[in-house]
Amino acid sequence: MDPIVSIEHIPSRYQFVHVISRRARKIQNGARPMVNSSSRKPTKIAQDEAFAGLLDYIIPELPNNETGFATTLEQKPAPKR
Repeated sequence: MDPIVSIEHIPSRYQFVHVISRRARKIQNGARPMVNSSSRKPTKIAQDEAFAGLLDYIIPELPNNETGFATTLEQKPAPKR
């Protein structure tokens, strides 16, 4: 994956936050950082790894119907009072 130059070059900030949070959780649980960071915080280390181009992620394709919305959504029944 190419290094991220700045926050403006990220296609989806939601996906960026999701990838960073998952990597930060792995670092918290004992994974070794892939970069030398000046910070000891897992979130900042994960961001440094992303900006260095070391994190890969896959966006899965969802099946769509004619309206363009995903058809795999499930709804939970409303709680009974």
